[in-house]
This record gives sequence, structure tokens and C-alpha cells, in this order.
Amino acid sequence: MCAHARILALEEEIDTEWVYMWDKFGSYLLLLLGLTAKAERVQDEVCLRLFLDNIGFSDLSAKDIKKWLPEDRRRFEIIQESYMREKEMEEEILMQRREKEGRGKERRKALLE
Repeated sequence: MCAHARILALEEEIDTEWVYMWDKFGSYLLLLLGLTAKAERVQDEVCLRLFLDNIGFSDLSAKDIKKWLPEDRRRFEIIQESYMREKEMEEEILMQRREKEGRGKERRKALLE
């Protein structure tokens, strides 16, 4: 009987310790999630700011964009899509140039051999 009482007391202490540990761990986890969300929000704002600066809308803010009407938003999406296509074309041209340079190097090596 005494052994059973001691086992129950130990189980109760373990349960209490688990609750304390999870309580402490949970608060750290929530803090970490909150900091991560804030960091992502700041990163998104920085990316938006860089994009707006690149396309010539440096005076525009995220708050202004939230107030836009659907037609304003669509106009901005068209500008954004054309900007992305232009960047993709620039990247494609750069890749072609690198390929040509690589073929030129190979030809020069072949001629030297």
C-alpha cells in the first residue's frame, strides 16, 4: 500500500513537472513564432520596397496599395508582370552570352591542342 502511494505521488510530481516544462516551452515557442512572423513581414516589405524602387514607384507604400481599387491593382499587376518578363529576358540573354563564351573557350582550347 505504501509503495502504491509513493508511485502515485511520483506520477503526480512528474505530471506537475511536465506541465511546468510545457508551459515554459510553449511561451518560448510562441515568442519564436511571433518573431519569425515579424521577420517575414519585414522581409516582404523590403522586397516590395526594392521592387517599387526598381519600377519607379519609390513614393508608394504598402498602406497605399491596400487602399487601391481593383482596377488600380490590376494596372499594377500588369506593370509587375511586364517587369518580371523583362527580368527573365535579361537573364535569358545573360545565360546565352555565358554559353557563347563557354563555346568560345572550348574552341580556343581545341585550337591550342
